[in-house]
This record gives sequence, structure tokens and C-alpha cells, in this order.
Amino acid sequence: MRKPFIYIISLFLIVCFMNSSALADEQNTARFTLNEVITKVLENSKDVKKAKLAIDKAEEQRDNNADLVSYVPTTGSNSPEEEHTWYNLLSSDMTWELSKKSYAAEEDKQVLNACKMYWDVQNALEKLNAKKLGLSYSKLYLQRVQAMNRLGMIPSDVSQGTSPQQAITDAERLVEKAESDLTASENEVNSAYDALNQAIGFSVEERPLLIDEIKFEPLEIDNLEVEVQRAIELNPNIWQLDESVKLAKYSYDMLYASGIYTPYKIRQINKNEAELNSATAKDAARLATRALYYAVINLEDGYNAADKSVTGAAESLRVSQLLYDLGMITREQLLNKESLLAEAKLARLNIVAEHSYMKLAFQKPWAVSAN
Repeated sequence: MRKPFIYIISLFLIVCFMNSSALADEQNTARFTLNEVITKVLENSKDVKKAKLAIDKAEEQRDNNADLVSYVPTTGSNSPEEEHTWYNLLSSDMTWELSKKSYAAEEDKQVLNACKMYWDVQNALEKLNAKKLGLSYSKLYLQRVQAMNRLGMIPSDVSQGTSPQQAITDAERLVEKAESDLTASENEVNSAYDALNQAIGFSVEERPLLIDEIKFEPLEIDNLEVEVQRAIELNPNIWQLDESVKLAKYSYDMLYASGIYTPYKIRQINKNEAELNSATAKDAARLATRALYYAVINLEDGYNAADKSVTGAAESLRVSQLLYDLGMITREQLLNKESLLAEAKLARLNIVAEHSYMKLAFQKPWAVSAN
């Protein structure tokens, strides 16, 4: 008499244990906002740490060179050693300043990467959901084709002239493709999480919840050319080239800046080259910044179309749900609408994620070139 009771109690304890384990797993799952992920990426980045060390090293080198300079030399009355020592100080001072700008640029790069990894995971999860719905629909479609084939019939949505066996083969291929798409999506989720986990210092099996949704916010600027000029002025690579022009002008007036005698003609060429390098980089930066702007605008146009597709698919699903509740359409037909809506949302999310990334890239284009 006690065995059934003991069995029931045991089963109850097992269920409670399973539920408590699931609850514990859910509670232990890390949850991150985008800003929290950015902070973790910056804290964990080896490149950021190396950039910080580069500042310390450059400062030490600059201080060492400063100790070797006893006075500021004037043009034309210096020994080779004095000119070379002074030029080394100028060069190391530029390197020190550049190291600080490079550190800031590396942080910008890591922020951009953090955003992309965050959004890549969200995109991959959305795609996985869409592919699961697609597989469910394709299986129901195959079942309908097989059922009608047993009755000697062909579905009305199959192309005319298709044999019953070919219709089944085509439906089976749809299932196979849906299964392949699902497997590929699962791999994309794993890959996206791997990249994120490595960047934030998590183990590969972790699946943190990313709780900030990507929001579409159009780019707002008053004047494109003002933004282009701002991007040039803040670009550390261009700053370095401009400083190289200054150094070239200093060395132009020094015979022994390099430590040995440098003929006038070579000094003049060095100065001209530095000026051309700076001008060329600025031209390229202008083009790149404008290109990023137009890419953002194109994505905004694409978003409007994608958003309309989502609205239309959502309305179609709403109507289909009503018809299904009234018994007027099948589960397969309803699932088809759910799948179409999921694909439409995925397409819109892809655009929103790319638009958000390109907006950041437009604001700090040097972070993109650093990738």
C-alpha cells in the first residue's frame, strides 16, 4: 500500500528539483545592458592595456630625451650632436602625444566592436527563431503533400504539371533546406556568443542575456561638411601626419637632425613628402566620412521599407489568427504567416543593427580604420 505513495512523493521531489534547478540556472544567467558589455570589453581588452603601456613607455622615452637637452638650440649655430638631441626630443614628444591619442582611438575601436558583438548575438538569436518557425512550417507542408498524395491529389499551391512524387520530393527538399538553415543559424549563435564571451572574459559555454533592444534612431546632423571637418580634426592618424609635417619643417632647418649631415635637397623632399602625405590622408578621410554618411542614409531608406513589410506581415498574421480561431484555415497556413513575420522582423533587425553600427562609424571613422 505504501509503494504508490512513495512513488508519488519521489516523483514530486524530482519535479521540484528540476524546477528549482531551472530557476537557479535562470537566476545565475548573467544579464547585460549594452553599456555593461562595453565596460567589460574595455576592462578585458589586451589591446587597450598595451596602448596604456605604450603611453608610459613613450613618456619615459620623452623624459629621457628631455634630460639630454641643456638648452633650446637656434638655427645655424649648433653642433651635430645638439641638433640631433633636440630633434630626438621633438620626435619623442610627438610620439608621447600620439600614444595618448592612440589609446583613445583604441578605446573607440573596442566600443565599436563591443556594440557590434552585442548586436550580432541579438541578430543571430532572432535568425534562429525565424529558422525554427520555417522548419516547423516546412514539415507541416510536407505532411499535407504526403497526405494528399495518398488520396491521389496534388495541393493547389504546387506548380501545374508537377507529378505527385515530384511534389513530395520538392517538399522534402524544403524540409532539408530548412534543417540546414537551422543548423547554420545555431552555428551563428555559437559563433556570435564565442566572440562576445572572449571579449568580456567569459567561458565559451556562457550564454548571457542581452537585455537592451536595438532602437532605430535616424542620424541627425546640421551640416555634412562640418561633420567631415570634425572627423578630420579628431582623427589621430591625421594628427600624426600633421605633426610629421612640423617635424619635417624643423629638420628642414637642421643639417644634422638625423645624426648625420642631410643635404638641403633631401631635407626639402622630406618636407614636401610629409605635406603630401598629410594632404592625401585628409582627402581620403573626407571621402570615407562622406561614404559612411551616405551608407547611413541608404540604410534609413531601407529601414522604412523593412518596417512597412513588418507591419504588413503582422496584419496578415492577425487576420490569419482570427481565421484559424474560427476553424477557417489550417495550422500550417497560420504557421506560414508566423514564419513570414519572423523573417520580416529579422530583415528589419539586420538593417537596424547595421544602421546603428554605421552611425557610430560615421561619428568616429578612425575606429573603423583601426579594425
